[in-house]
Amino acid sequence: MVKVMNGRNQRRTALLVVQIAGIGDLIVGNSILPHLRRLYPDHHIAYLVKESHETLIEGCPFVDEIIAYPEKTISKNLKVRWDFFSRIVKGGFDTVIYPYRSRTASVEEIVFLTGAGTLISYEGIETKCNTKSNSKYTKLFPHDQEALHELDTHKLFMEWLGCPKNSKLEPAIWTADNDEEMAGFLENRYHFDFARKQYVVFFPGALSAIRLWQMSKYIQIGEKVLQNYPGMAIVICGGAQEIVLGKEIGGQLSGNVLDLCGKTNLRELAFLLKNSDLYLGSETGAYHLAVALGIPNICILGGGVFGRFAPYHFELDRNMTVYSKMDCFGCYWNCCYDKSLCIENITTEMVWNKVMSLITTKSDGVLCKKKMLKR
Repeated sequence: MVKVMNGRNQRRTALLVVQIAGIGDLIVGNSILPHLRRLYPDHHIAYLVKESHETLIEGCPFVDEIIAYPEKTISKNLKVRWDFFSRIVKGGFDTVIYPYRSRTASVEEIVFLTGAGTLISYEGIETKCNTKSNSKYTKLFPHDQEALHELDTHKLFMEWLGCPKNSKLEPAIWTADNDEEMAGFLENRYHFDFARKQYVVFFPGALSAIRLWQMSKYIQIGEKVLQNYPGMAIVICGGAQEIVLGKEIGGQLSGNVLDLCGKTNLRELAFLLKNSDLYLGSETGAYHLAVALGIPNICILGGGVFGRFAPYHFELDRNMTVYSKMDCFGCYWNCCYDKSLCIENITTEMVWNKVMSLITTKSDGVLCKKKMLKR
C-alpha cells in the first residue's frame, strides 16, 4: 500500500498530495509535481493515488512516497479499510493539497482525517458537498473560469501557490525503466515486435456510450490505413468493457490487425503507446497517456465538457483533435438529442485527413516513424 521512494531521507515536515481521480486527471495533475518539489524543498512529499494507477508514477523523482488507495477493496474488506485510514491518520502530515476543482465527499473524508494544519484545494463550485466543506480548508483557490483547460487551471493554481508565471506545466507519467523486459515479454506473448513494428493504436472505447464514435467509421479508417500503408499494422486496445467492440472492429479488417482489448494492464498499455506511431480514439485516459508520452495522437472529441480536458493547446502538429462544433457544447453529456450529434457528425474524411498528416512516408513508399519525444 505504501511505497517509499529513493531520495530525501531527512523528514522535517510532511506534505500529502491527493489525486484520487481518473487516469486522465492523474496524468494532467502530475504536471504540478516538479513545481511542488521546488515550492516545498524540505518537505517529505507523499502522493496518494489509486492503487490501479500506481504504475504510472512509480519512477517519479519528485515525490518521496507513494500511498496507494485500494479502490477495489476498501469498501469490501474492513481490514484493508482500517489499515488505509490508520496510515492516513498517523501520517503526521502538516499540509495536504487536494488539487482538483471537482471535489468529492469521499476524497474529502481522507483529506480531513489527516488532521493537517494546512488544507489547500480549489474553491468548491460544482457540487453541494463542495460548498458545505469550504470552511474546513485553510486556503482555497478562487477559480471560476470553467472554460479553461485543466492544464491551464493547474498552472493558475500553482502560480497562486507561489510558482513563477512562466512556469511550464505538461501532462506526465514516470513508469519503471523496464521497457526492454516489457518488449520481450509482449513479443513472446503476441508474436508481434512492438519495439520495431509500425502500428497505429485504435482505442474505440469511452467512459460512456454517448461518447463513442461509430464502430463502422473505425473500420473505414482501419481499411484506409491498411490499404494505403502496407507496412502498417493496427493494434486495438481497451479494457474488458471493450472486448466485444474490439472483436467487431478487428473481425472486419483484413490485414495485420491485433486485438488486445481486455488483455493489457496499464503499464503494458503505456509501453504499447510509447512505441506506436499514432493514437486514434476518444478523450479517455489512454488519450492523455498518449499526449504525455509524446505520441502523435488524434482525439475524436464531443462537446460534453469541451475545452476542459481536450483539446490541448501545445504542440498542435502532434496533439490533434477532430470535432463538430455545436451550440449545445458544454452540456456535461446531458444531451438534448436522442444521440450525440456532436460525435455522429464527425466524418471519416475529417479523421482521415488528420491521419494522413501524422503518418509520414519516404519517397520509395517505405514507412518511417516520426521523430517523437518519449518520456
